[in-house]
Amino acid sequence: MPLKRGYHSKIAEKLESTKSSAPPLSDLAYHYSQAGNTGKAVNFALAAGKDDLKKYSNTQAIQHFLYAIRNLHEGHSEEKDAALEGLETLTQPAPCMTKP
Repeated sequence: MPLKRGYHSKIAEKLESTKSSAPPLSDLAYHYSQAGNTGKAVNFALAAGKDDLKKYSNTQAIQHFLYAIRNLHEGHSEEKDAALEGLETLTQPAPCMTKP
């Protein structure tokens, strides 16, 4: 494993092993991606995207969901559906914007 990937892998593993009520999902996705662990990167990108939606961080959510979609391989329809569902959520009007 190249040195840079090794560092990212160690950082991701350390972050993942740290017990926290709010793990740094975006950082985990990034470091696993840079380490070449696409499976974990996609899983954390999906989780980060969902978390971003809760925080109304729409730009970040879009980036995470698109990363997941681009990096999913055949046979991962559940993850792809989750990413597409997250993106679809962003196209819905906010509850305060709809008429009663």
